[in-house]
Amino acid sequence: MADRRSIRELTQTEQDDFIAAVLALKSEFNSADGLSTYNRYVLWHQLAMFQSTPYGNDVPETRRNYAHRGPAFLPWHREFLYRFEKDLQRVSGTPDMGLPYWDWEVDGEKPQAEQSNQPIWSLVGGTGTPVPVPGGNVFVVESGPFGTPLADLSNPDTFDPGNPLLTLTVNSAIVNGQVRVSMARSLLMRNLGGGTIATLPTIADVNTALNVPSYDVSPWHEGSDLSLSFRNALEGWWPGWPNPPAPGTSVGLHNQVHVWVGGSMGPGTSPNDPVFFLHHANVDRIWSKWAPSGGNEPYVPMQGGPYGHTANDPMYPWDGRTLPEAITVLQGADPRDTVYIEPATA
Repeated sequence: MADRRSIRELTQTEQDDFIAAVLALKSEFNSADGLSTYNRYVLWHQLAMFQSTPYGNDVPETRRNYAHRGPAFLPWHREFLYRFEKDLQRVSGTPDMGLPYWDWEVDGEKPQAEQSNQPIWSLVGGTGTPVPVPGGNVFVVESGPFGTPLADLSNPDTFDPGNPLLTLTVNSAIVNGQVRVSMARSLLMRNLGGGTIATLPTIADVNTALNVPSYDVSPWHEGSDLSLSFRNALEGWWPGWPNPPAPGTSVGLHNQVHVWVGGSMGPGTSPNDPVFFLHHANVDRIWSKWAPSGGNEPYVPMQGGPYGHTANDPMYPWDGRTLPEAITVLQGADPRDTVYIEPATA
């Protein structure tokens, strides 16, 4: 059994062990294509996000894919986190290591100027340093265990493919009906609160989502009624996204956090930033809090929904074809032995 706790309640030893395990996955190159175990997760997420899941005539308008913009959003990421946690346990030699969560709604209660100075950023490094590029700036993370000091950029070994601190850039295209992938490498980037969204969600925002009475509703995409679709309220597809929500409109929770962090957390390769896993552990925690209390059903649609989002559909890439094991959406929704421990202090 793995207990998942807030990053603000980890001991220094637990923080060190978690960081060491992540770095071990980044350094473990054991696949035929030369990817690290960590980068395998980056690729899975990118490819799942790239492939649309049609339902009637709503594609490409909805841009629903195997992992987002539909009911399978939460089960898909629960399976993703579960597998990542098992890999952390394996490389650390700690069979009960739990993936920490970043309870960003607590940070969202702080004044805007303080939100980028909360405990998580002392663990994983902070915001990036602006670097001019054609058309603007990128924000390269220099601090923390995953950062690269700009002074190192003059060293030709910085971009050696074996450098575990490099992120994975994946470009996907469909050629003759098949997904074709080209890969390059870059540096970790963040622009905390410096983009189109300046603040994190609050506890009240989370409670608004927890009060939604049903898991999801037709038409099973980002247009699902936010007052009836817990999944859509938590995923964060407010009207007019990616522009900030209008006053009085439900905020974007999951999406809001991705945009607030910015940089590497923006594209489909967002697992490049280890913050992704801490963020999604909190999303999963919020789901686990909703299910036993406010929900009328654990998962819908049970039948007749979009392919890849209906209960007994296989989940890409664990679909029996891309990978030999077959996991259904409903199986992905099973929390298994995961237990979330609520923080004693905020």
